[in-house]
Amino acid sequence: MSEIVPPPWELNGSGIVLLYRFPASFIRRWAPDVPAQRDQLGAVMCVRYSASGVGPYHELLFIPGRVAAGGQRGWTISRIYVSTQASVASGIANWAIPKRLADFSSGPGLGHFSALLGGSPFFSIDSQSYGPPLPASSAWLPAPPAIIQASEGGWKRTTPSARGAVRLLRPWRVTADERHFPPIGQLRPLLALAICGFTMQFPVAQHIPATREKATGDARGLA
Repeated sequence: MSEIVPPPWELNGSGIVLLYRFPASFIRRWAPDVPAQRDQLGAVMCVRYSASGVGPYHELLFIPGRVAAGGQRGWTISRIYVSTQASVASGIANWAIPKRLADFSSGPGLGHFSALLGGSPFFSIDSQSYGPPLPASSAWLPAPPAIIQASEGGWKRTTPSARGAVRLLRPWRVTADERHFPPIGQLRPLLALAICGFTMQFPVAQHIPATREKATGDARGLA
């Protein structure tokens, strides 16, 4: 059994962020635990961590949108794969992030990135970054990018912070096997970014006690 490495964590790496406006019907189909009455902004992220609380690992995740719990709002991760069991165990225990184990393959600069199960790829992206790198920081956002995940007895809310550099990205090909990951290849991203290098802080999660009300979708969306 993998040792649980408690937060806070500092993570370094590079990645790809695909931003979408997911149709409500897509969210209901591929993230049924996330109430969706309207289209929502969401994302798919492909990350290669060079350092973390549990060492280097790869990650693929699907964020269908935002939810509200206990009067607080945040993004939620409904599907996520990582390349090490240590990341699986600590992610679930520390932040209630529902990580699953997969194998990964990535090329230089993440021009090619794929996730595999049983030796067969179920997600892949080929892309090319372009333009000058621009500085970016979560501190510039008007509100902290919180993550809310359902956990035993309520929810866990985590507010990570990050800084790094980004470039525009041109995704040439995106494929996903819907048996294991939402079929985002049928959708066009609003924006695609390459994260050239980042440092991220992942703190201790805040516990939100359960009430009679379940977590709800963000009624305002992010229009």
